[in-house]
Parts: sequence; structure tokens; C-alpha cells
Amino acid sequence: MAGLIHLSLQDVHKIQMEAIQNHDLQKLNEAEELYLRMLEQDPDNWTILFFLGSIALHKGVHAVAIALLHRARQLKPDVLEIANNLGNAYHRLHLKGPAEQYLLEALNLGGDDADVLNNLGTLHINNGTPADGDQYFRRALRAKPDHAQAHWNLGLCLLEQEQWAEGFKEYAWGIVSKDRLSKDYTGADGYAAVWWDGKPHPEATLVVYGEQGIGDEIMFSSMLPELVPQFKKIVFDCHPRLDKLFQRSFPTLDCRPTRKEITGIMPWCTEYERLDYKIAIGNLGKFLRKRESDFPKRPYLKPDPVRVAEYREWLSHLPRPLIGLSWVGGHKKTRKDLRAILLENWLPIFRAAPGASFVSLQYTDQSWELKPLKEKHGITVHHFAEVFDAAYWESWTLGEQVWHNKLEAKAAAGDRWPQVVHATGPAYDYDDTIAFLQAFHEVGGIIVTVNTSLVHACGALGIPALVMTPSRPAWRYSLFRSDMAWYGPWIRQFRQTGDDWQPVIEAVAEEVARRLSNPQPVHPCTAALASLPSAKPMLKVVNG
Repeated sequence: MAGLIHLSLQDVHKIQMEAIQNHDLQKLNEAEELYLRMLEQDPDNWTILFFLGSIALHKGVHAVAIALLHRARQLKPDVLEIANNLGNAYHRLHLKGPAEQYLLEALNLGGDDADVLNNLGTLHINNGTPADGDQYFRRALRAKPDHAQAHWNLGLCLLEQEQWAEGFKEYAWGIVSKDRLSKDYTGADGYAAVWWDGKPHPEATLVVYGEQGIGDEIMFSSMLPELVPQFKKIVFDCHPRLDKLFQRSFPTLDCRPTRKEITGIMPWCTEYERLDYKIAIGNLGKFLRKRESDFPKRPYLKPDPVRVAEYREWLSHLPRPLIGLSWVGGHKKTRKDLRAILLENWLPIFRAAPGASFVSLQYTDQSWELKPLKEKHGITVHHFAEVFDAAYWESWTLGEQVWHNKLEAKAAAGDRWPQVVHATGPAYDYDDTIAFLQAFHEVGGIIVTVNTSLVHACGALGIPALVMTPSRPAWRYSLFRSDMAWYGPWIRQFRQTGDDWQPVIEAVAEEVARRLSNPQPVHPCTAALASLPSAKPMLKVVNG
């Protein structure tokens, strides 16, 4: 037991809590190792088992956490914290039944404990039952009025119910609860920007920063033009992949892209004499989106007209009609299980467009689905990783010659479709995806997608999209409407009513067939492209 002689459980728990507070994985692993060595000397110590289960929960090893916590509960069945963590672990695995069972058990053990009530409420976020979650969070806040996570979660439930004014007010608590990113901005004069109070300051500089995914940043950016009259200068700290797109779409803003996970003072801040105010882009809703009439519902992103023209030429090589598909969205934490539909189940949509060219608009590699679809049903779905794959863009390290070699290898392997070649290799931005979507729309393509960032891209461009929305959607999609509050009627939702996607797929197939027989005109926003300044050509088309 060398090394443990002078350490008590209390000492190790202190290391554990400091590691969690400071996001120090190395320290957390150190605490875990010490607990394991203690457990070897006392294998039925429920406290050690509980602490180990809590570490496993924090590290995302949820099944291990459940096993450890169950054993702790067998040894000590009346501890609120064990039942609470068990409920959390089951919730992380999206197992609502046992999660609710153990959280209710914890509530019975501890009365109106704010943490337990908050955890019970989270079972109803994006579960189609936000009013039930609302009640739990309000109980938690009566027990502990400054419970930041209960405020933040209440905001999510209220937004799902389109209670915009109170919803965005509570949503802003996500910064306090550390569920959302906070950033610091200090100008050359040493003054640190303070949180914006929502009032006009025509002689001041405001920094707006993005702090979530690309889809959310696009959605929230619809509020940026409303800030322009209120400040002398607006600096937009945006996602790097959106930099050029936002510079073109919002020319009065000074875009300064940094990665969203960067914390601390941004190095470019000293280029400004003074930075007066700051705000997370999602918090703009607290001041600018208090009622339905505050949503302008008009296109606001401007694609690069040169790239659009080049993609129109590229798409001319594909037989008409064109159907664009996106069938997987999110990841485990953001409920990929709810917004992913196996391509095998899309057969009614494929059959609704005989002779069509189907194009994958997926930002994830789904090649494991495409090959069997062709072998079993004779259906080809073309996927252009050069345009859409998020991982492809994120991990780009190849030079121009290696890029050309890859294209030549693809052509030699039988891929005869045109490929895009950038002058200096792919850029680290979203412009190609946006331009491709615009070109796809202009040549009459129909877009069908699940809930993913593609919906926001189409919404912001004014491009029609048929959206398949699960019965338990994220708050952005609301609960019952067929459109979206953020965008115009060109976004049409087909909503799941239970757990079966088949009725939704069949309804979308009927709509695809109807639109093919009655093509829709290109949205007026396309005409505005002609008035945009020409961009330097970035691409050329190469036929395989």
C-alpha cells in the first residue's frame, strides 16, 4: 500500500473534485488509480465504489459507471447520491425508464433536492415533453434560486415550447452553468470587454462570438444585421470554416475567426484600441427574439457566385432530375439515434424519382451504406467528400500535388464523375458546401434531409428543403409546426408521430413525386447573386 499511507478517502476525493473542476484528466486518472488501490484492500467499501462510479460517469464510460454504482447501492441502498448518479448514467445511455426510476428514488431519499429535480427535468428535454421538464426545473429553482443548470435547462424547455422571451432569458444561464463557452476580450488599452446590456452604444465596439456548432452559428447569425445600427464597430469571432461566408454575407462586420474551443484572451484583440462589450451569439435572442414577429424569415447568406457557377457546370454531368439526401445527423450526445434513418429505409423516396441522380449531402462518411444499396437495389448515391465531409476538412494536411494524385487514383479506380480541384488544395471553410447547395437548387435539385446543419444552411439561403423531424426533436424545430420559426416556408418539416419513420418517408416520397411533376421556381434570392462582387476563382472542373 505504498503511497497510500498518508492519504485518506477524503484526500483522494479532494483530488477528484479539483480535477473535475479544472478539467484535468491526468489528475482524475490519478484519483481513479488511488481509489482502485484502496479498493484492493477493501473491495466492499461502498464509498470507494461510489467514487469510482462517479469518475466513470464523468469520463463517459457509462456502462462501467452503472455496474460500480449498482454494487455501491447493494451495499448502501439509502444514499441519495448513488441513486442520483445511477439515474444520470442511464440517462446518458438514453434509457429513460431506469433513469427516471433511480432519480425518483433519489428524490424520495432527499426531498426537493435541487440537483435531483434538475436531473429529472433533463429527461424531458428534447423528449417531446418539455412542459413536464418545465415543472421540475421550476421546483429546483424554488429550492435553490441560483441553480445555474436548472435555469439553463428551463430555457431549453421553454424554447422548445416557443416561449421566446422567458426562454432566451433562461438560456443565457448556459454561460454561468458552463454548458456554453465563455470568452475574454481585452483591447490594446487593457480594458476587458463586459457583457452587453442589450442597449444601443453607437460609439462602442461589440464582440459577438460563436460558441456552438456550425448549424447553430448559421441560425443565430440571422440576428447579426440588427446589431449594426447599434454600435460603431462589431467584431464577429466566428468558426473558421464560416469566415469567408460571413464576411461576404455581413460586409459591415469585422470577422475574426478562432476555433470555438479556444478560451482565454484572443491574440488578435490588441489590434483594437478598445473592446467595450461582448456577447455569445446565442444570447442575442434575449434581446432580439422575444416574440414570433421578431423572426424576419428571409434569406441572409450569400454564396460565392463564382463557385456557384462552377458547381452548376459540375452538376451538368449528372442526369436530371437531381435528389440530394442527408440521412444522419449529430452524434451520440446530440441524439444521433433519433435523427438518423438507415438509407435502406429510403426506398420509397428512391422509387418516387425513377431515373434520378441521387447525391449524398452527408458530412459524415456513410460509404458502408452506399455499396450494399447499389449491390442489392441497383441504386447509386454519389458522394463528393471534397465538398461535404466535415472530417475531411478538419483533418486536411495534404499538399496540392498529393491532392491531384488522389483524384487521379479515384479516376483510375473507375470513378468517372467530375471532381473539384482547388488551386492550392481545399480551403478550410464552408463556402464549397454553401455554393454546392445553391447550385443544386438552381438546377432544380430537390433536397431531403434529417435534422442536421444542412437544414440551417438551406434555411439561411432560402433553398427549399424537405425535413424529416423526429417526434422528440431539438428545441430549434419546436414541437408541432411544419415550418421553422427561424426561416421562411421554404423549410418544410415532416414530423414523426411515434417511433416509426415509415409514414414520414412515404409522405416525403409523395412530395418528391409531386415536385418533380410540378417544378418549383428558383427562390428570388438567387437573382441577388448577380449583384455580388466576383470572387477569385478557386476551382476548376476535371472530368474523370
